[in-house]
Amino acid sequence: NISLLSALLKRDGHTTTCFDTCFVDFGFSSPSDSQTAASIFRAVDMSSLDVKKRKMYVQQLFTEKLNSFKPDVVAVSVVSDVVEIGRLLSDIAKAWNKRVIVIWGGKGATLEAERILSFPSVDYVCRGEGIVAFPLFVTAMHSGKSPHDIGNICYRQGSTVVMNDLYPLFDNYDSLPFFDWSLFDARSFYRPYDGKVLRGGDHMISCGCPNNC
Repeated sequence: NISLLSALLKRDGHTTTCFDTCFVDFGFSSPSDSQTAASIFRAVDMSSLDVKKRKMYVQQLFTEKLNSFKPDVVAVSVVSDVVEIGRLLSDIAKAWNKRVIVIWGGKGATLEAERILSFPSVDYVCRGEGIVAFPLFVTAMHSGKSPHDIGNICYRQGSTVVMNDLYPLFDNYDSLPFFDWSLFDARSFYRPYDGKVLRGGDHMISCGCPNNC
């Protein structure tokens, strides 16, 4: 979860921001639009809330974000159907500064770590949970140390892809900070509900999937 990882990094003294692509029209429907069309949701007029996706010049917008924030690490979270968007953003980041570290995480990166590490603009992949591994990774980068002994981290070594062992699943949830929802555009929290528009956020009451597929 991006907002949890941001909160963990901030707790460790790092500074974070988010380049949110929720309102960029990449040519596919949003879940809310698809669910309304399928009559899962009652249709709601959200035109006054400025939530419609728009065609935007992503390279210019992301480069402006990079210029203003000047990150040392760019983290890209992907599911499988947005891998090419992640690749585009990674290419833009490396064109902006070839020394910036690019690391991917999320379900898409976990399932296809080897393929994603074949992209020249991707330096590392974090497989599985990032709760322990990602803060350790960022702290290592900040300290000028190698992250190669950190669990869950994958990287290229010559022509070989090294995939470190996974840490045990995290279970000390009471130790976690509150999610950092300040990262996101306020429009992201508008939700259609029973013919009305409410402000809310998605919250999972379990971690991971109970199945083993």
